Amino acid sequence: DKSRHPPLLLVTLETLLRFLSWIPLGYIFETNMVNTLIETFFTVPMFRNVTLRCLTEI
Repeated sequence: DKSRHPPLLLVTLETLLRFLSWIPLGYIFETNMVNTLIETFFTVPMFRNVTLRCLTEI
């Protein structure tokens, strides 16, 4: 929530993408992960591609 360092955020999203297949779907849908991806990252052009890949993986 507090990081404003774009390269770090991008790498974090790419790491999340690699681990999404191992995260239980219950956890994903019981938290605000999907909303955070859509509202916080999908709206930023730099993060849009990797965010879409994360959402597709979910």
